[in-house]
Amino acid sequence: LNMDYIKQNLFIEMVPYLYIFIYLFKYTTADSSSSEGDFSPPGKTFIRNALYTDKAPKPVGPYSQALQYGRTIYISGQIGLDKDTMKLVPGGAEAEAQKALENMREILDEANCHFSNVVKTTVYLHDMNDFAVVNNKYKEFFREPFPARTTIAVSKLPLGAKVEIEAIVGFGDSVSIAKGLEVLEEEEEKKTEKSIEI
Repeated sequence: LNMDYIKQNLFIEMVPYLYIFIYLFKYTTADSSSSEGDFSPPGKTFIRNALYTDKAPKPVGPYSQALQYGRTIYISGQIGLDKDTMKLVPGGAEAEAQKALENMREILDEANCHFSNVVKTTVYLHDMNDFAVVNNKYKEFFREPFPARTTIAVSKLPLGAKVEIEAIVGFGDSVSIAKGLEVLEEEEEKKTEKSIEI
């Protein structure tokens, strides 16, 4: 038996499998590493952009007032906090709901949006008996068609608040906000130009 000949031919037969192994190793590891912190769909580049305004209370924890991701804005839960004193306004659930929604309006203004852009809210109440007064105050800020909403009774809220309201905001091409959307629009324009050239 010619062992050198056998080894040479065996190596040649193994080469295609070696290439397959390298290919699979390269792309499976690349996918796993890029998936951490990157949830953009294939072919899309979404920008995570924190929004901030000094007209609303500063965050009292490790969170942003609001975060833009793609064409959606997520507004953190707002309580009846005075931005100057950083204390809850007096007057109970009704006054706190008023102030919480005023704070939300300031954040919406910073994003060049309005309550009409809100598509979903979540209302947290320390006491469900406050539902009626909070609901009446809520209707002063939102108009039909009202956004989808969930109301939840909780045992405790930050700083002893009686009400907290968070929101999800959607916006279209007619609304331009921050740098993130400008980047998205530029990318879409480039794609359109390329498709026209083709």
